[in-house]
Amino acid sequence: PVRVDLRNIGVAPLYYDWQVQFGLLEQNSNARLIQDADSHDLTQHMPNDSFRLSSTLDLNGVAAGNYQVAVRIIQPGANIIKAEPWKLDARNTYIQFANSMTVVQAQWDDQNRLIGGWSILGNVRVN
Repeated sequence: PVRVDLRNIGVAPLYYDWQVQFGLLEQNSNARLIQDADSHDLTQHMPNDSFRLSSTLDLNGVAAGNYQVAVRIIQPGANIIKAEPWKLDARNTYIQFANSMTVVQAQWDDQNRLIGGWSILGNVRVN
């Protein structure tokens, strides 16, 4: 299981229910495993609301080793191949958290899929 407790410190809720993902990152910051968070609706969290995002990572097929556990909030479909007009479009984006966390900076591959954009929650060893 993985969970993160959050608080909306902004002045409004998110206007769209963006996708929340947890990831297991290898030493080179490549995502070995990406899994959607359990059911949630980010539009329901008003300023100063606290809430929890969680999931149970399925480690079947993940090789033994050291990994980083990470979370990201991305525009729905940001990690799906886009047609040429979408390339480097501002709508392919992610949200950074306001606290001090190590962040794997986002970039777009040649198919205009979002890679990176992860906020590191901590380290884990898979046996």
